[in-house]
Order: sequence, then C-alpha cells, then structure tokens
Amino acid sequence: MDQPRARYPVERRTAAWVKAVELSDDPCFGLKMAEVVRATDLHALGYAVLASSTLRTAIGRVARFVPVINDGITFSLDPAGDQLVFALKTDAYPSLLLAQEDSFWSWIVGFCRLAAGPHLDPVEVRLLHPEVPCKGEYFGFFRCPMRFNSEHSAILFSQADLDRPLPAANRELAERYITDPDISLQEISSLLGFSELSAFSRAFRRWTGQPPSAARDAAA
Repeated sequence: MDQPRARYPVERRTAAWVKAVELSDDPCFGLKMAEVVRATDLHALGYAVLASSTLRTAIGRVARFVPVINDGITFSLDPAGDQLVFALKTDAYPSLLLAQEDSFWSWIVGFCRLAAGPHLDPVEVRLLHPEVPCKGEYFGFFRCPMRFNSEHSAILFSQADLDRPLPAANRELAERYITDPDISLQEISSLLGFSELSAFSRAFRRWTGQPPSAARDAAA
C-alpha cells in the first residue's frame, strides 16, 4: 500500500466487505457509506467532482475516472427522456455483494447532495438484490421509489436537476485552497477548472467580495 500505483486486489476488498457485514450484523450496512466517506477522500477526483459547474458534469467525471481508483467498477450514463440512468456495469463486478451495491449508490447520492444541496432526491433507485427487513432505511435515505430484484443496478436522476448550476462548489473549494500556502494561486485556478488566473480572480471576488490575494494574506 506504500506504492502510488498499487491497487488493493478486488478479491481482498470483497473479503473485507464480507467480514464487515458479518461483524456489524446489519443488512443495511452499506447505506452507512455516505456517513463516513467524503468526496475529498478520493483526492484529485474528489476535488474535481466538487469543482464541477453542474451535477451532470460531476457525475460524468465520476463515471469516467472512478476506474482509475477501482478497476472493478464501471459506470454508464444513458439518457431516457427527461431522466438520466446512471448505471453500474455489474459485468465488471460479477460477485457484487448487497452491501457493496448499497455503498456505491449511498456514496453517489451523498456526494450529489453535498454538491447540489440536501434536498436533492433521485427519481428512482434500482437494486439487484432482493428486499431486506430494513428496507424502510432505504426509503429514508434515498427518498424516492425503490425497485429491488432489478435487472440492473442504477439510479435515475432528473435531467433538470443535473443541469442546475452548483454555485457553492467552487467557492468552498477555493476558500479551502486559499488557506494552503503550498498551493499557488495559479495552481488553484487550474485545479478549479479556470483557464486563466484572471478569470479565477474575478470569480473569487464575486463569491467573497475580495481578491484571492487579500484572502490569502488574511489567512496567513
């Protein structure tokens, strides 16, 4: 695990999930993922997700880059009228556990609510596994219709929700970066997706009422 390019084997991760479910004695164990895992735990990918201008961009980045972190996971994005189907390709994860499936989607919904606001709800959640005794917890967390024993593992989002701007994402990340003296203002501009430092400076002044240089001096 001290090798930057190393990946923990899928088989061992699965074994860890099996043990965690056994020790917790909780069939809804996977839903707790959203409570303990943050987007920033994924480092560069997490920051890129939170810096997205819309939820559609954020989800697209997850679908594209998550395999860099976990090569056992592959997602697809398929439009369906006024909805978007965000699906987990289970052929890449043939021995998917109930808790793993739940953890994937609870994390996705958790990060979407972090970026777009706590009132964001999916249109529908489809799960491969059958209903469990604690199914009320699923409705309580996802706050949308649930389909168990589905042919596909997926979450459906409203196209309108996906295209709504995320005004808070860049502002919160920028303020966090500003307090780190090891990151230059030019680097912060690039990390947040701005093509030029001047564009970032104008946006930061609009968000906070002061230029980034002044904010950095105040944080020193």
